[in-house]
Formats: sequence, C-alpha cells, structure tokens
Amino acid sequence: MLSVCMIVRDEEENLPRCLESIKGVADEIIVVDTGSKDRTKEIALEYGAKVYDHPWEDNFSLHRNQALGYATKKFVLIIDADEEFFLTDEPEKFKKFLKKLPDSYSTMSILAKDVQGGREVMQFNSARIFRRGMVQYQDRVHNQPKTDGKGGIYEHCFIKHYGYDLTPEKKEAKKQRILKMLGLRLKDNPKDWDAYFYLCQCHAVNGEIDESIAAGETYIEHTGENIKDSVFFTMLRQYMKKGNEQKASEWLNMGIERREDDLDLNAAMVEFGVWTKNSSLIIRGATQYVLSHEKMKKNQATGGNRFVFSFNNEVLAFCFQWLAKVKIEEGKIALEKLKELLPSTADECREKTSTDMVEFGKRLGVISYEFGQ
Repeated sequence: MLSVCMIVRDEEENLPRCLESIKGVADEIIVVDTGSKDRTKEIALEYGAKVYDHPWEDNFSLHRNQALGYATKKFVLIIDADEEFFLTDEPEKFKKFLKKLPDSYSTMSILAKDVQGGREVMQFNSARIFRRGMVQYQDRVHNQPKTDGKGGIYEHCFIKHYGYDLTPEKKEAKKQRILKMLGLRLKDNPKDWDAYFYLCQCHAVNGEIDESIAAGETYIEHTGENIKDSVFFTMLRQYMKKGNEQKASEWLNMGIERREDDLDLNAAMVEFGVWTKNSSLIIRGATQYVLSHEKMKKNQATGGNRFVFSFNNEVLAFCFQWLAKVKIEEGKIALEKLKELLPSTADECREKTSTDMVEFGKRLGVISYEFGQ
C-alpha cells in the first residue's frame, strides 16, 4: 500500500530515528544514496530498505524523482533522514484511509514542524503523500512536487524536522550548500524569482540581515499575486533589526493588507508596537493574534502551506502580557479622569459610580481609589 521514499548521504546519526518512526506504516522503503562514506547504507539495509546508488548532482529534485521511480506500491510517502514520522491514529486506520481515498485525490499534505533546541520553532503543511506515478519534483533545492488531481490534508500524522538543529560548523556547511544550489537555480533560470524568496529566508536564518533584505526586495519587486506570505514577516523583522521604522512599517502594512489574520504578522505587530511605543498597534496585533491562535489551535490546516513561526505558548503569553499592560495603563488613565470628574457630577451619578468602582475593585482584589471623597 505505501512506499516510503528517501534520498540520503552520510546520515548514520539521523537515519535510525527516521526508520524507526516509519516501521509501522512502510510496506516498502526506497533509499537513494548519493555518496555516503559512513554506515548510512548498512543501517538502511538493516531496516529492510532497498538501497540504490546515484552520484550526487546538486539537484534534490533529480534524486527525489529517482527514488519515486523505484517505488512499487500504490502510494508513496516522502521523508528525509533528519525527520521523524508521528502517527496519531492506528497504522491500520491510516492504511484504510489511503485505501478508500477517491481516485481523484493525488496528494495529501501533513503538518511538518521544525525543531531546534527541543522546541518547535516553525510549522507548515507539507505535501508528502502521493499516489504513485502522479508526482514529479521540480527545482534543484527547496524542490516542489508537481501533481495532477486534487489535494487534501491528513490530520492524523505529522513530521518533526531536525535539519536546522545543528552545530555551528554543520549549520555553516548547510548554508553554503543551499546558497550554492540556489545560485545554480538562478543560473538555470535568472527569472526564478522564488529562488530570491528562499535566499531571503536562508540569509535571515543565518543572521545576514543586509543580504536577506536585498533578496526580499528583489523577490517582492518581481513577484505577482503568487507571493509567499512568509516574506512579509521575515522582511519586517529584518528591517526592525536594522532600526528602520519606516520600511518595517511598510512591510507590516503590505502583509496585513493581504492577510489580516496572519499569525506571524500580528505577533510581529505587537513587537513593532512595543518598539515604537504605539499602544494601538499592540492592542490590534495582540487581539488578532489571540483570535488567530485559537482558530489554528482548533484546526492547524488554517495555516496553509506557508511557514508559521509564532504558533506557540511563548508568543501567546507575550501577546497577553502586552495586551494586559496596555489595557491596565489605559485603565489607570481613565480612572484618573473619572476621579477628576466625579466632584462635578450630580450626587446620584457620583454615588452610583463610586459604588460600582468599589465593587469592581473588590473583584480585582484591590481598591485603588476612594471615589467621591
């Protein structure tokens, strides 16, 4: 029923964790090895994988398609060695779902979560399950599956990706590899504007602010309506790091205009409001973030296929903290104004207001003012 397809090279540290995670669902494991010099192939064979050797050609899509070409089952699952598969249903239910999936569906997406330092730092819905023979990958790096037929989301499994949880040396090597292949993408097609989006993200992750900004500006200048919305969050954060309030505001407004319920942008709006001491932005961003967080908590598919960086309790607490702080400060100002006005109000109004505020103070556990004195 299910072939699990992988491409690997020198993954002896990660591979056992990955292969352990798919034992309950894989009817066949296809591994294309692109030049391992460690025990990667031996480990794969120990788990019953079919291993095929192909020399590395700086093209992830080429090798993914090679792996797909060896699959023999009705469906394929794409996974990498630095990932781990989690199934929240029984394997039998998962297989039954695939068996009954209408022929018109060729693709199923599942939730993918990036893990760094033991924390989930980003997530997105990733197309990983395909009907065999109905998918081909394109692009050398950050490759994308191209399919015919309908797509859906299977909510009873997810993947954790540990590929950015690296030592400084491995992180630098990965960055250079990605930059090299993005350069090759642009050499293949100088108008591959999506490559600039990934350059923007790559440089941002590695703290290269100016390079990230340059790539993001190029991307937005040449991209039409099919914009990857994550770019607005990334560029807003980069310009905030640069201390450029005007440009940060421009990117925030562009993003919110496209999608006012964007979880990341609303979290960033709170940060921007704190930075610029703009209480209205703090309230607006925090209020919408809480609503969007609750919506995504009920249905994580609402995040779509874009990267989501701010879906966690730490950011939720940050938004509540600043929402409460601003509201309390505004409440203090309002109470001061009320105290000033009370002496000049009618006796009946003054008495009722004082009684109401004393009761309010009791509910809060503190009475800050003696009204009407």
